[in-house]
Amino acid sequence: MRSNGKLLVIRGGAIGDFILTLPALAALRCQFPQSSVELLGYPQIASLALHAGLVDAVRPIEGRALAGFFADMGDLDEAMGHYFAGFHAIVSYLYDPDGFFAENVQACTKAQFIQGPHRPDEARSIHATDADRKSTRLNSSHRCISYAVFCLKKK
Repeated sequence: MRSNGKLLVIRGGAIGDFILTLPALAALRCQFPQSSVELLGYPQIASLALHAGLVDAVRPIEGRALAGFFADMGDLDEAMGHYFAGFHAIVSYLYDPDGFFAENVQACTKAQFIQGPHRPDEARSIHATDADRKSTRLNSSHRCISYAVFCLKKK
């Protein structure tokens, strides 16, 4: 990926879910300091990353324009389609069990789309916040961060 490309991270969920995404945002910012990083999420929560300098902009995830992206063969908002098309890579941490959101976003853009885990692996005997302290026992969120950074660096 070019060092000045645009990255989009999509994160729904409550504040606890968001906090577990902060290491991914920090890793992307660290690996791609010249890239613009945007966050599509709940502004009252996502603004934490904006104020910490981890992202350059926050856009709200709620609203009519995104509704069609969550449905099978949904009516996709043209402006949102253009928005997604403006990124080089998109990392989504949304719960998307049927893959409708991913499929609809990918229909609008040539950006690399990376689906991250929407929550920590509950089968692990380690708390998600402790995973980085135990380098031999990384959870799926950390593997996804590493994978995302690896994939983006290859471009």
